[in-house]
Parts: sequence; structure tokens; C-alpha cells
Amino acid sequence: MTLTTPGQTGDYQAASGTLTIAAGQTSQTLAVAVNGDTTVETNETFAVNLSGASSATIGDTQGIGTIVDDDSVLFTDPTLVAGSPAIKAIHITELRTRVNAIRATKGLTAYAWTDPSLTVGVTFVKAVHILELRTALAAAYVAAGLTPPSYTAPVPVIGTVVTAAAVAELRAAVIAIP
Repeated sequence: MTLTTPGQTGDYQAASGTLTIAAGQTSQTLAVAVNGDTTVETNETFAVNLSGASSATIGDTQGIGTIVDDDSVLFTDPTLVAGSPAIKAIHITELRTRVNAIRATKGLTAYAWTDPSLTVGVTFVKAVHILELRTALAAAYVAAGLTPPSYTAPVPVIGTVVTAAAVAELRAAVIAIP
């Protein structure tokens, strides 16, 4: 049968050729060349179309492959732990960017943040920023058919300091979602 990987996206190389599945077998593995990069992004999918079977019937003419992102998630101050320096606007901005990218891959719109632009050195990190990130990320987990993460860091309340633990848990949940 003939196989094609249409619509090259820059993340893989389009290909076509012949795939042979031996008598009595129902599947075959094939390799698709991936263009490596260092861009942190969510996993991506591509289609493999099958056609032109000889002496057989193709039950499903399209297979779906997944390119698993193997790049490190780069965060400012990557090892936030109890006693770390104060949480900064950049920490929240990085999480918002990553959460909205995840939401987009799950078919969701970008989240409407209370303070849409945070200014480093000017904007104070607030409890609402953590609550919104948790809410926006939970919706992405649900859209992916997954149980939203639970957090051990207490739910921040208005007027309290946002903890490093709250940000670290959000980062872990961002990294964990497929």
C-alpha cells in the first residue's frame, strides 16, 4: 500500500512510499523523520494516510502519529522552593504563556486574565494570578479528558503572599499535561 505524511509543518519531513504488511499481520511500524528544535512546545500530531492496498483491505485509511516534545521547559529561576526569592511577574507571565499554548492545543481559547499584562518590577503578583492559572489549566486538563491536578500549596487568598510552592506546583502541572 502507499503511505503519505501530508502537510509538512516544519516539525517533521513529509514522506511517501510503500508500506508492506505481511500476511497475517494487522499493523506495521514506520518511521517519520522529525526536525529537531529547541523550542518548548506541546506535543504535536500528524496524519499518515494509507491508500492503494494490494490483496488486502485497509480498515482505517488514516493513522495519527505524535511528536513528543523533548525540549526542557525553560523557566526563570527554575528551582523555586520554599525560601526562594519572591515570586516575580516573569514567573506568572511564563506560566500564562505556556498555559495558553496548552489550551490552544486542546481547542480552548486563550484565558482572559484579570491583569492581562504584568510589568516586571511594577506589578505585584497576586492571589488572583495563581487562582486564574489553576482554573485555566484545569480546563485544559478536562478538555484533554484528564483529571485536573490537585495542589498541596494552599489556595492563596487575597492579601496573602504567593508562595514558591504554588508556582512550582503549577509548573509541574504544565510540564505533566500531554
